[in-house]
Amino acid sequence: MLPNYLSRSRHNVYYFRFPLGADIHPDNKQTHIRISLRTSNEREALYTSHRLSYDAVRVLQHLKHQNMNYEDIKNTIKDRLTQFVQEEKGLRLKEGSYGGEKLASLNNPSRFYNDYDIEKSQENDIAWQNAVRNTNALFPDIELEQDDVRPFLKEFMRQYPSACQELLKFDKNPEDINFSVAKAAQSDTIEIELGSAITKFIQEHLDSGRWKHGTYVSKKGHLNLLAEVFDIQKPVNTLTKQDALKIRQAVQDLKVNRKKGNNNEKDKISTSTANSYFTTFAMFGEWLQRLEYIGSNVFKDLQIKQSKSAKSRSRRDRFRVAEVNQILRAVESPSIKDKRKKYQYWGVLLAVFTGARVREIAQLYIDDIKEVNDVCCIHINENRDDQSLKNISSDRTIPIHSYILERGFKEYLEELKIHGQDRLFPELTFDKKHGYGRNFSRWFNEKLLTSLELKREGLVLHSLRHSLVTELSEGGVTDTIIKRISGHIFDNDVMNTAYNKAEKINEMKDAIEKLPYLKLYSHV
Repeated sequence: MLPNYLSRSRHNVYYFRFPLGADIHPDNKQTHIRISLRTSNEREALYTSHRLSYDAVRVLQHLKHQNMNYEDIKNTIKDRLTQFVQEEKGLRLKEGSYGGEKLASLNNPSRFYNDYDIEKSQENDIAWQNAVRNTNALFPDIELEQDDVRPFLKEFMRQYPSACQELLKFDKNPEDINFSVAKAAQSDTIEIELGSAITKFIQEHLDSGRWKHGTYVSKKGHLNLLAEVFDIQKPVNTLTKQDALKIRQAVQDLKVNRKKGNNNEKDKISTSTANSYFTTFAMFGEWLQRLEYIGSNVFKDLQIKQSKSAKSRSRRDRFRVAEVNQILRAVESPSIKDKRKKYQYWGVLLAVFTGARVREIAQLYIDDIKEVNDVCCIHINENRDDQSLKNISSDRTIPIHSYILERGFKEYLEELKIHGQDRLFPELTFDKKHGYGRNFSRWFNEKLLTSLELKREGLVLHSLRHSLVTELSEGGVTDTIIKRISGHIFDNDVMNTAYNKAEKINEMKDAIEKLPYLKLYSHV
């Protein structure tokens, strides 16, 4: 069910809809705003509309305060110019010395604004027009009341030349770097409330594509705890190390399945789970510091140190070769192979011989099976609304092992087409949190492993992925090829540009065919 502020048109396009109170309408009418989100993807629309709903509330609250006073104007300009200086210094370090046009634009404010009497000015004056151009560029989201324009420009003309002089000085001596973000006092930071900062942090990572849906859900859950422990209207530049220790304790006190009402004191989350919270908080703090919202990262170094034995226990295990062969023998039995739930057969084979993640296998469509260089492959992607990837490098093409083809995989595809199916495993159902993989994982982990007496801590369907990576590595396959098959992030992001190049398919095929499982699986 869609939230009240989100609607879908008959053309399947989502719209953001938000009510406007009569107290802010010039004719005292109750109305609303409606904005096209320009997407038919429900998940994308939910992300965007959630952000807009938060911002809409903030804007309406601001409108009700009517005109800006001098303190508002001064602080708004100061905050933006502080950010502007930091951004420009970063560009200077990246791109080199300022050119003639840039130098002129930085020198002009001192020449135009000094001794300029804005109270007696005209809108066609050079200085006025220059100030308007600069403020439009730096404050694109601010719409001033008519009475605020002149005071705003006056204060801007007072502050902007100093910011430009700071950049001119930096251009001459960039080695003397003193970004105030590293040492900023509270009075020198840009004020932003915790709730707004969290929303902005999340949105930036979604917009950049660095977070996929699973990461978003996890990180948002971590950051929601900050909003529970602290007032969301708390300015982030008032956060202290004591606040960080407070949230650290709150995390350590969390119960497993707390949202389901678990109050058992013994059921506290594991150290590794707690550390995942602290990693998110540290990322958030680093982002706040980089944007000058805080002077220092108070969330740094909250992680709990674990012994090597504890770390190894917290990691997922892998299947030994003999255990993989035991699984293969089990799924070849008529009780599984001939059942209606084909993911219990083909899904397991794909997991064994591709190392793909559970969700990646479960969400495959028939047209994701492709021929590349005459090699039959699966293409793991997120081309459809109900498909998602963990990260950018997860989009990949993996050759299918000859064993799977010999068992009649292509014939299975034709059978699906005859019955009008478009998905590889139509019997699997979708939910937003797990995609199509939930029932697949449950069956494998709870029924198959238990029946084979392979059930032990850390050993799950995902462990087949670790098994494949280990066996390929021990078989002498290069790191690059292993990462292409598994979809792990490359150490050098430049490699991603060639991630799915067809000429690598044959190398990947040769590597997969070297898997040792069938050597011990004599009756096939």
